[in-house]
Amino acid sequence: MSKGKFWSYILIILGLLFSLYVLNKNIDSSIDADMSSELILGKLLHDEGGILSKDWCYSTELRVINTQIIYKLGFFIFDDWHKVHLFSIFCLSVILLSAYYFLLYRMGSKDCAILTGLALFLPFSNEYCNNVLLGGYYATHIFFVFMTLALLLPSDNPRWNKWLIFFNCFLAFVGGLNGARYAVVLYVPILVAISFLYISKLYT
Repeated sequence: MSKGKFWSYILIILGLLFSLYVLNKNIDSSIDADMSSELILGKLLHDEGGILSKDWCYSTELRVINTQIIYKLGFFIFDDWHKVHLFSIFCLSVILLSAYYFLLYRMGSKDCAILTGLALFLPFSNEYCNNVLLGGYYATHIFFVFMTLALLLPSDNPRWNKWLIFFNCFLAFVGGLNGARYAVVLYVPILVAISFLYISKLYT
């Protein structure tokens, strides 16, 4: 491993630890109704078992595969709600960073993935800070986008392409369990982009 890569890994680890430190200091004072609802749902799923609850009134969408699964796992490890919240957000950050690294790896740009990955943990706005860094609601959605785009890229090995299509279909099915969100914000734009590229090739 070169010195550049070594220090890049050290930098991302320090960035994650600093993010964990900031969260530990501020996450309780920043909690709102949405964050507390996610925690309560995670605790309910921990007590009941499963990934869906009959005793929970879901609001805008069914939360089948989302942050509450991480919160549920957190309650198996900790009894303290602060630690569960902190652990869950840290896990979501690692998952998000891993998906970003996989995307850049598939694009052939893995060398810059570590340093640019630090940008995922910068509070560019109040909305990004609350919905991704503190609440984690949109971390799973960004994860789905990164993974879908990564799996769309073809492999040099034709045998792998069948598996890439299979995993992407499975990911689409899992994402679709939560509702029509991904069809609107991800798959329809991808279909439009692919159609545009196909039509452009026909006339060039």
